[in-house]
Formats: sequence, C-alpha cells, structure tokens
Amino acid sequence: MKTNIYLRLSIISFFFIGCVLGGFAYKALGIQTLFIASAVLLIALFYDYLRLKFFVIKRKV
Repeated sequence: MKTNIYLRLSIISFFFIGCVLGGFAYKALGIQTLFIASAVLLIALFYDYLRLKFFVIKRKV
C-alpha cells in the first residue's frame, strides 16, 4: 500500500514540477522549448533501444 501511494505521489509531483519548469522555459525560450523537450524524448527512446539490444545480445551469448 505504501509503495502504491509513493508511486502516485511521485508521478503527480514530477508532473507538476515539469509543468512549472516548462512554463518558465517557454517564457524564456519560446517555441524552442518544444524542440528541447522532443530532443530529450528522442534521446531517451534511443537509450532504451540500445539498452534492450544490449540485453538481447547478452542473453544470446
């Protein structure tokens, strides 16, 4: 039960922090904020892909 509550609180708090930081970044950088966010998401996607390939190769060997 504690883990479930902790997980929900962390999701809500990080969402709120991201919204506030995104608002300040948009005020300072404008539309370039979206490019930064999309670049971070693409990097995370590429990292997950590489990590998955690493574990698949490691399992085969």
